Amino acid sequence: MRTVFLFSLVITTLFSFEINIRSGKEANQQYSILHVKSEEFKFVCSENSDEFMRVQSIRCEVPRGFRENLQDIKHPMMHLDFEKTRVNFTLTVTSDYKLKLFPISPPFYKKNRAEYFGVEKSLHWIVVAYKKELPFLQEKQSSGLRFPIPTDFETLPAVGPVDINSLPVAAQTSRDVKQFVRLEQMYKNAEYENASKLAADLMDRYQNSIFMSDFMRYRMKALQAQGIEGNFDTIINLGKRFIRNFTSDEYLPEILLIMANTYAKTGFLSDANYFFDRLINEYEGNYFRDMGRIDYADMRQSNGDDEEAIKILRDVFYSTTFPEAASRAADHLGELFLNDKVYDKAVFYYQKIWDNNRAYLLDNQNKLHEIATRLAQSPEGLDLAIAMNKKLLEGLRKIQDELHEPVMYEIALWLDEAKRYDEAFGAYERYIKEYPFGEYSEEVKEKLDMLFVKQDDGNVTQKLGNLDEMIEKYRGEDIGNKALLAKLQVLYDDGKYAEVIAQYDAVQAMGSERREQGMAVIQKALQKQAIAAIGEQNCGEFASLQSDYGVDINTSAAGRRDLFECYVSLARYEQARQIADEQIARGDVQERIAWLCALADVHVKLGKFALAKVTYDDILALDGDPDCPEIDKKRFNVAAQLQDGALMLELLPKLEQRYAGRAYLLEAYKKMVETAEDSTVKRVYIDKMLQLQKQLDLRLYSPWVELQAVKYLEDKQRLLPLLQKALEMELETVQRARLHYELGNIYQSMGENEKSRQSYERCMEDESMWKSICRDAQTLLP
Repeated sequence: MRTVFLFSLVITTLFSFEINIRSGKEANQQYSILHVKSEEFKFVCSENSDEFMRVQSIRCEVPRGFRENLQDIKHPMMHLDFEKTRVNFTLTVTSDYKLKLFPISPPFYKKNRAEYFGVEKSLHWIVVAYKKELPFLQEKQSSGLRFPIPTDFETLPAVGPVDINSLPVAAQTSRDVKQFVRLEQMYKNAEYENASKLAADLMDRYQNSIFMSDFMRYRMKALQAQGIEGNFDTIINLGKRFIRNFTSDEYLPEILLIMANTYAKTGFLSDANYFFDRLINEYEGNYFRDMGRIDYADMRQSNGDDEEAIKILRDVFYSTTFPEAASRAADHLGELFLNDKVYDKAVFYYQKIWDNNRAYLLDNQNKLHEIATRLAQSPEGLDLAIAMNKKLLEGLRKIQDELHEPVMYEIALWLDEAKRYDEAFGAYERYIKEYPFGEYSEEVKEKLDMLFVKQDDGNVTQKLGNLDEMIEKYRGEDIGNKALLAKLQVLYDDGKYAEVIAQYDAVQAMGSERREQGMAVIQKALQKQAIAAIGEQNCGEFASLQSDYGVDINTSAAGRRDLFECYVSLARYEQARQIADEQIARGDVQERIAWLCALADVHVKLGKFALAKVTYDDILALDGDPDCPEIDKKRFNVAAQLQDGALMLELLPKLEQRYAGRAYLLEAYKKMVETAEDSTVKRVYIDKMLQLQKQLDLRLYSPWVELQAVKYLEDKQRLLPLLQKALEMELETVQRARLHYELGNIYQSMGENEKSRQSYERCMEDESMWKSICRDAQTLLP
């Protein structure tokens, strides 16, 4: 062994943050490796070098604080110094030896785009301390066989354009690349007419460009942005051409969405339904699928089906992983509930957008103001309306923007209506200062006079104001601490739990007796705030309360389901599993089945497929036809993971009945072919794949299925057209060469030596591993 571990130290914090040091020897040289990683948030580490580019120290900024003090560590090869603040801490690494910092990227398949120019933040950093040379960097690469990593169930990230050596291109040098960048920028600048004309010109000039699909896509988008009227035929014809020629393009879902919306807006609802159906059923997890579901809900709502529209929008809101789609779904839901004057639900959805993707609303000032005005019509919407108008006011100029004066007035008026009298008083005064002779000045003066009376009637705001004066005047004294405790109780009674929690540090600074009294109120507020966060599925806030304050809540049975969903959304599957295990033993049969379904899903997420299979068996034992969504599909996927071909064969007829004529069956058949050991079974499902692809006019699994057909189907007359059709697709070099080789073999076995020779020659046109194989095969021809 060239490497020997000498020392290991692991520190794990309450915030899923880990510091791990290991030491060893490599080629008789000592080294140490420090891992600094988090499961929840990215952070920055950086090297500090001297004038000779030698690393003197490494500093990591971690955006979370800790209640415990981390002790500095003196390791034989590196020193770790910790500095704590309330909201974060810094780790500084120094050494008497050489240091090197490396970011560890997340798994390749979890990215939308490959990063090959370095990263600024990461969940995981490594620091290496060494004497002379970095360890493990002198090994020679093996010249042995290499096997591809299967990625059937993962979507690999894009690397962008590549050069002839398949390396990422950092700078656009070719003309079509430059023109594509110009087209893309033109569309982003909303120059839709010019973008449409440029795209049409590029389609004529660069007919063999790799960007042809992008030229077509941007032309369709630009025409759609200009308006369907007058552009309908062009958009539809372009879409059909795109679908026919670019069946595997990553933006095909966007094209399907454009086609669906174009038909929907022109009243061709059956055609629109066809494209919406393809998009929704064939592209699960895709951004344009979620946006398409929102558009489909709009179509249903415009046809009078409000109930179905709300159901679809809610499903998108809770299931999508795309902030823009979630925000848009919440926006549409909020508008529907505002129209029906169901203000509490409207507030819920707009609050979600405001808390998590505020930029979505701030992008349109007039729309934001309209939403705020409508929310302010109800008491429950006042606070959010005020927050919206305050943020809107920050971007308005006094003279240039006509909204400036009414927004200033509305803020003061709504604060007054919300009984936030101190704030309203200040807002009214600011309005009078800005607009002494404004449109609302007389009304504001009257309201200012009324506020003096309101502030004297012993309201909560006045009480808090008086208590704040006492806290400030007697800060550090017992009377000041008593005033703070009284303020906590007033805030708690008024339901302002977040403001109670905000006094955590101030209470901790009190003497022991007062601290105990204050913490009792804060703990009650933490419980209330955590339960409210779970009930609203604000799982991020709940996670923060748990990590910052160690909240451990007790909820009702319904609350346990909300808590379970929160843990799942936070990927805390073990905690979710524990809740499900607790609940399965309670309630009636249907409740048990519901929890077993949820538990099975968690087992799958944890990769415990055998346990998932047992759980599904338990569900079926309780009820032969359980209310467990898509149980047959889920059981089939688990069986595929376990290579349980017998169970897969048992379930396939049910899937064929439920998903008849749908693309999902192609995926199921492919799994069956890959799992089956019996060649007869393989032949049956290869044949079904070929028939279904032809029926759906899809080539999702070509040329894979055609090459499988060569191995298992014996009808050469049938194989010839299959392989010839596959060669019409856009293929990788190796795939094209392989197909020509197989064609040559078939022709040779049929005695058609000239056609066989031609196939081998085409195989040898490209540089690939098949070139020499085809050359050898050709030499054996008579």
